[in-house]
Amino acid sequence: MIDQSALAHHFREQFHRDPEWFARAPGRVNLIGEHTDYNGGLMLPAAIEREAAVAARVNGSARIAIWSVNYTQLVEFDSTHAAQPGTLRGWPRYVAAVIEQFILRGITIPGMEIAMEGDVPRGSGLSSSASLEVCLATLFNAVANAGLTPMEIALLGQAAEHSPLVGVKCGIMDQAASALCLRDHALLLDARTLETRNIAFPSDKAAILIIDTKKRRGLVDSEYNRRREECAQALHAMNKLAGESWPTLGDVPEGTAMELLPQIDEMPRRRARHVITENARVHATALALESGDVAVLFPLLGASHASLRDDFEVSCAELDIAAAIAAQQPGCLGARMTGAGFGGCVVALFKPGSVQAAVANITQAYEQATGTTPELLSTSPAQGAESRRINDEG
Repeated sequence: MIDQSALAHHFREQFHRDPEWFARAPGRVNLIGEHTDYNGGLMLPAAIEREAAVAARVNGSARIAIWSVNYTQLVEFDSTHAAQPGTLRGWPRYVAAVIEQFILRGITIPGMEIAMEGDVPRGSGLSSSASLEVCLATLFNAVANAGLTPMEIALLGQAAEHSPLVGVKCGIMDQAASALCLRDHALLLDARTLETRNIAFPSDKAAILIIDTKKRRGLVDSEYNRRREECAQALHAMNKLAGESWPTLGDVPEGTAMELLPQIDEMPRRRARHVITENARVHATALALESGDVAVLFPLLGASHASLRDDFEVSCAELDIAAAIAAQQPGCLGARMTGAGFGGCVVALFKPGSVQAAVANITQAYEQATGTTPELLSTSPAQGAESRRINDEG
């Protein structure tokens, strides 16, 4: 978590006055439901105790100046004109994309100075980019008094990611989790309808452990967009076979989908099979958490990882090793890769009293297997995005 007083100190050092606004938005870990969001499916993320945060002050102009604490870099933007694609690299692209979305919606953002810091590991699959987008959108929404709902902020962040400034056709999960999650809850999200339900997390029976394999990947450079195309091919084939016009794989009834799958080409068949079976696993996991029946989680999370590895082909050696090591530890309730894949993190659930020993054992075993020291984070489900005036706190 970002220390607000330290961030305010960075703001004063850079801009020589006090900030008047603070906003934050967390990263997320997806407990189960991977690559289902852009397929109209179900997912079950939880916010984590890592975040992006900003301290800000209105400056009476159209200039937005942002100091990145992480990169020790100052970048300026015009709040009234969108940047041109291809003119920015790295983190400023995300800022420009969020500003552009407010402009497109006819919402005037006041000029301001901003100090920004994040502690979500970049490239780990824990949504560092979504936390930045939602954090800035939450700040701009509050300062401009725009009245956007948390879901509207999430959709704005998703649109920013889709824009030519960034160019990743992500689903809604990352931004929705950052904007909507509640403390001590997971968020059951239906990408088809955007309906959400808060699922109480049984913290007396389960704890979340995230294993960062240190294998880095970038979504733009990965095969993420190709997987979208392959899922679209599967949907087209199913619609043609059934004489239907289902808009997403999530709209295809499960029984009908399983009958149609053998009739389509192997590659799209395997992609669609993952989506269909993963949706069922999400539903079962949500029921298990609500009822406290944690014993059924192990096969569900294990099957999810196997499906992502074999049918969707987005795992890698490091993720497979980390998931296998975690699953072998005493007290493990299940483990799977989380995020888009091609590197990043494994999420494991443990009996609360087993976490400390598991951290030491997993670290040692993973180092021996790969020669790399992983980073492990034990987290409770955290609160979603927030903003406030600093002087309102008294």
